[in-house]
Amino acid sequence: MLDGNPIFAALSGIENPSRNTKTGPMLQTWVMRSDMNPLEAVKTNADISVCGNCSHRGDYGAGRSCYVSIFRAPNQVYSHIDPQKPLPKLVYRNRAVRLGAYGDHAALPTSVTADIAKKAMMTTGYTHQWKTCDQDLQKYLMASCDSAEDRELANAMGWATFRVKTVDQPKLKGETLCPASAEAGKILTCLTCSKCAGGSVRDVVIDIHGTGQRHFTLRQAA
Repeated sequence: MLDGNPIFAALSGIENPSRNTKTGPMLQTWVMRSDMNPLEAVKTNADISVCGNCSHRGDYGAGRSCYVSIFRAPNQVYSHIDPQKPLPKLVYRNRAVRLGAYGDHAALPTSVTADIAKKAMMTTGYTHQWKTCDQDLQKYLMASCDSAEDRELANAMGWATFRVKTVDQPKLKGETLCPASAEAGKILTCLTCSKCAGGSVRDVVIDIHGTGQRHFTLRQAA
């Protein structure tokens, strides 16, 4: 839905739920190019097909501030999941699903996201495409914001927001510190919190984390 190039969505955790200590044991979706390994997609800027205008994706693999290590989970998922294999019916029933462990659900038809949300116990997810995507996605995703200005505009458009900030930037009025974050003491997991389920009136904020922290901090200071 972003640039017309071939992509697919995969689901992991059906038999072995995620061991991610931040999210808890959730099923996870992955959105990737179907014609190339995600490592190649990043190096050639073809990841725009699944990440769109996200500022964290960098440029030809340089300057990435995304917390996702491509050579780890996305590469493993791409190597082991058959994009032609259909999902079992009702696989999401009474399960929690993390929408977009890698890749943006705005790259998929909204009906795919809606179907997952309808059958799942709960979902969490974010989109950097909130300015231009199908606005019905507000029901299922948070607007992923990188500045106070982004948050203000997203709120005006009807979105609940999830904002990434540097360690020294303040939490804004009306924002809730992500309770699964290190700075909040990891008092909850995404599974037990569920604030990022979309359709929420809450705005959440988190300090930048992961391998791309330095690049994000430098961009914010520029």
